[in-house]
Amino acid sequence: MTSTDHMHTCSFPFKVKNKIAVVGGDPLCPPQQIPSVLEDFKEYRKNGWGIAFLGAHDHLASYAKEQGWVTVHFGEERVLNPLTNPVLLESAGKRIISQSRQLLDPDRGGITLEVYSPSIGVDSVLQEQLANIYNSRRSERNRQRKGKAQAFITVYDPFALPTLMTYIFTRGPDGSPNGFAALRKLGVNTGFHIDPCIAALGASRGITDLLIFAAMALLNRAGISYLSLGYEPHSELRDITGMPQCIAKLTRTASCAMFRAIPVGGKKAYHDKFRPDESQHSRLYILFPEDVPGYRHSAAVMHVANIKLRRLMCLDPKCWLVFRRKNSKFGSGVLSGRRENVDERTEHE
Repeated sequence: MTSTDHMHTCSFPFKVKNKIAVVGGDPLCPPQQIPSVLEDFKEYRKNGWGIAFLGAHDHLASYAKEQGWVTVHFGEERVLNPLTNPVLLESAGKRIISQSRQLLDPDRGGITLEVYSPSIGVDSVLQEQLANIYNSRRSERNRQRKGKAQAFITVYDPFALPTLMTYIFTRGPDGSPNGFAALRKLGVNTGFHIDPCIAALGASRGITDLLIFAAMALLNRAGISYLSLGYEPHSELRDITGMPQCIAKLTRTASCAMFRAIPVGGKKAYHDKFRPDESQHSRLYILFPEDVPGYRHSAAVMHVANIKLRRLMCLDPKCWLVFRRKNSKFGSGVLSGRRENVDERTEHE
């Protein structure tokens, strides 16, 4: 879902779970408009929804700290600079460059690249083809990881925000799409976020690398210096503010137990080969505006982050012991809280 303010000058995507609106990232507006935008959204939420932010940046976190919200520094955002990237400028990443050239060679790979912008004109046939690639890849990932915990694997409709999206896709020698990257416009940094970036099952090796290279080339021509690679969660939580020290300590313990059961290190290794711009590196936060959050807030955030709580409990019973300990000692707190009516049932993703 997407909300806009009453002047239609700002928007932000969110998902509702357990009557909690989880906002993904920052509102798409200048920082000075954030207070009025949040006030408008408060009116929009009069039907009883709570609110949380997942993936907020430093400027919104600074505002949150001033307002006394709960802030949790959980990860980092890595960013490519298409104007200076050494892989795009061919001074690094020789394997990526060589493989991309081979794929684009008509006599070898036979791959072609195209750009699709639904804001200019909707191609429903193409969207269905790309959606099939996305759904097939997601189903295969779930099959391979059946019974294992996952986290921060985005699951959403890649065509839900047509006015903010640009797509780069590849066609195989037979002319059929066999991979695509979705570029979502960001408001704060006048850049783009790339997600998903996937190849069809059975596609030639190196398609996703080619798509990232092509995305940088496209933004380079447009003079855009910011291409976000998305979340890189830490194995341990960093700074926590706005929360009693005893609850913060147990929150860290629960987080450590969770991440022992969830693989989160692969993203960094993959991102590193594209040489992110460390000067544009930024911290990412989970924000809770409504005092110390209860169980519904935490369960909603975990759902949006694709963390399956019940599966996690089976994989690491220590998590459950931490949650029970928190429930017995406190009436509220991140990942525990009040005994509220929470629907933990989720579709298999």
